[in-house]
Amino acid sequence: MSNLVKLLYDTAALRAEYQQLHRLLFGLSARRLLELAIRPQTDRHDLALRELARLNERLRQLRAECETLGQDACGIRRGPEIRQALEDYLQALAKTFAALQALCVPEDDPNGSGSPPPASRQTRLVGYDDAVQYQQRLGARLNDLIASL
Repeated sequence: MSNLVKLLYDTAALRAEYQQLHRLLFGLSARRLLELAIRPQTDRHDLALRELARLNERLRQLRAECETLGQDACGIRRGPEIRQALEDYLQALAKTFAALQALCVPEDDPNGSGSPPPASRQTRLVGYDDAVQYQQRLGARLNDLIASL
């Protein structure tokens, strides 16, 4: 059971770090407006891509840990159900990270790699919003399961 609880705490910490990145990119405040005036948007996106790479690595580690949880770790009431909800939530986080990464890709292809152009920014924003809402629904379900123990 302690492995499951540790994994739940680690997942919550990862989500908190993701929320900081989300606020960095989309939050508005007086400080944020000054940063936008001083720092070009590409710097912000480069920073976001580096941070997303780090968060994705942590997410991969958490997903691997979740896969290796044994039955003894899920021996608590509703343990298997919580484990499945956690797996679903981690998958939703991965989709959210992928959608956020797509937002940080420039409209044009500066490398000339010949890859197809990314979807319009509006389409990518809608995809990101959908991923965030799905992740939030699964997070609420996971919280409800934990609260009902």
